[in-house]
Amino acid sequence: SRALTLKHFKNVCKAAIKMLELAELYEMANDLYRILLGIFHAEGSYSELSSAHTSLEGFYTKLAQKNDVRMWV
Repeated sequence: SRALTLKHFKNVCKAAIKMLELAELYEMANDLYRILLGIFHAEGSYSELSSAHTSLEGFYTKLAQKNDVRMWV
């Protein structure tokens, strides 16, 4: 089927987040996580919420360390 299911949407977002992390575009990855966090919360997917928050903590730490030399996108 060519329909985009919620499962496919989440997988595409997660893959995009990995690519954004590799490119050090943490701000954009954060934007995708904002969408996913709402979905995870609505589903009661606490393991996915925990994993997402752990990733976000890492992103924020890296952003804070590079704050003085980082160009905003």
